[in-house]
Amino acid sequence: MAVASEKNTSEPLLPDDPFHSGEHDAELGIPVLEDAEQYESSWPGWRNIKQEVLKQSTLALPLGVNLIVNYSITTISLTFNSHLGTQAVAAASLASATYWMFGKLLVQSLCGALDTRASQAYGSGAYEAIGVIFQRCVLFMLAHCIPITFVQLAVPEVLKLAGEDPELCTLASAYALRLLPSLYLEAFSRPLNRVLIAQRIAAPQMAISMIVAVLHIFINIFFIHTLGLGFLGAAYAICLASLNNTLLTAAYIVIAGMQDRVWGRPTWDAFKRWGEFARLAYSSCFMKVAESWAFGMIVLLAGLLPDPDRSVASASITFNAYGITYMVFLAQSIAVSTRVGNELGAMRPKAARTAAAAGMTMAPLLWAVIAVILAEPHLQRLVLLLYLDGSDAVLWRALTRLLLITAAVELFDGLQTVLGGVVQGSGKQQRGALINVVAFYIFALPLAVFLGFYCKWNVIGLFAGMGLGPFVQTILYGTLVARLDWGKESKKAAMLAGREEAEVMVRRLSESMSAAERLLTSGSLDNMQVGSLNGVHHPICRDDQESPGQEQ
Repeated sequence: MAVASEKNTSEPLLPDDPFHSGEHDAELGIPVLEDAEQYESSWPGWRNIKQEVLKQSTLALPLGVNLIVNYSITTISLTFNSHLGTQAVAAASLASATYWMFGKLLVQSLCGALDTRASQAYGSGAYEAIGVIFQRCVLFMLAHCIPITFVQLAVPEVLKLAGEDPELCTLASAYALRLLPSLYLEAFSRPLNRVLIAQRIAAPQMAISMIVAVLHIFINIFFIHTLGLGFLGAAYAICLASLNNTLLTAAYIVIAGMQDRVWGRPTWDAFKRWGEFARLAYSSCFMKVAESWAFGMIVLLAGLLPDPDRSVASASITFNAYGITYMVFLAQSIAVSTRVGNELGAMRPKAARTAAAAGMTMAPLLWAVIAVILAEPHLQRLVLLLYLDGSDAVLWRALTRLLLITAAVELFDGLQTVLGGVVQGSGKQQRGALINVVAFYIFALPLAVFLGFYCKWNVIGLFAGMGLGPFVQTILYGTLVARLDWGKESKKAAMLAGREEAEVMVRRLSESMSAAERLLTSGSLDNMQVGSLNGVHHPICRDDQESPGQEQ
């Protein structure tokens, strides 16, 4: 079991010690598991839920801003490309879509194992383990960037064979090639960001993302127009934005003095336990990819409907608006995942369940705000004006209906997203992945195809059918969370974090003993007393000798 550290008053940029509100063993300072009978017989009171909501809000608010601003980076580049002609924006859009679906999404999702283990390690006070988890995650993600690179290069060629315009695919391939450096940078920036979030730090990332977004505008102008790189300049700008994000985040960590709690010291332990890490990482990846790819297929299916131009346009715009509103729920989900992981690692199962209940309380409230924006006529018009000029009345009417459907679907999507955070915080991604496959590929997609094509509801039918997916997810996730043995999960989380920490400490002790043995056999010792090397005394001496550091 890891030993909890005292609250560090010398590091004002660090959050409070995770044990400040829990009971501890008076002698060892380790968290004490709550009384099982009291835990089983009680339900979180509204006062506790209210306090937890406030804690999650302080994390979710900057997270939401951070996610939306990062989401805008690609949009900013596409906006600049839109002024370079239809072919330029089409090629950039195609490359950006394939880069996201078959590149960035895969790499980011692999970081899900760190999200779980780092939050639990921080909750248990196993700070030494956090650095090992971070290093392992970076190495794991970099290893997977190599095969993903070949996939990225092959996708445009596959699209060309599938009948896409050859010239468009060639341009998209050139754009995708220049996006590849940002894929490898993601293997550093994502773990840096998430290991800070695991320690309940989100405000600095929000500020950094806003700085990067503002710089991104001027960098696009410089690459596209000043250097004359054309639409390819936007791809270079995206890579530079990724680099800026990574460097600024690393700079904050150094300035805050948090190196030991983020990346730690290089260790061979990062190459251990890859099997256990991979199982959790692949489950996290499949859990997210299954859902995202299902919605991506809707846009592709829209191209097979009558009036394909309007169908694809309406599906793409709706999907984009859906993605932006999803960021609000995703921020809450990450906050819930972090709080659940922290409390499980601290062996406070009741507090972990309170965190889950607080997240579920927030989801309907967030949905109410989003639903008003998407459904109220005046606000809905403002949303549509972000995408259209109003000249196409048919497309406008279709989108007003689609936004109403989206508003309804968002209720269950918000609930399942927050529940997904609980699943991730408790390390149940394998079951989460299975739930997503069942929800979308057995229920939602078949219904979407039936309503869209057989019933001839077109795009309306596709999105109405997809609404069944979040509904099924909510039921299955809710059942999974309701049946969680919180006491068992807290013991498991603390044990895993403690084992990781113990391995680090054993390795360091072994290294220290090896160094001592080398000193003992170097001939510089007399009667088991460590001599002075360059005026420095070493802490190996007999009981009858003076303590290290004293004049002899």
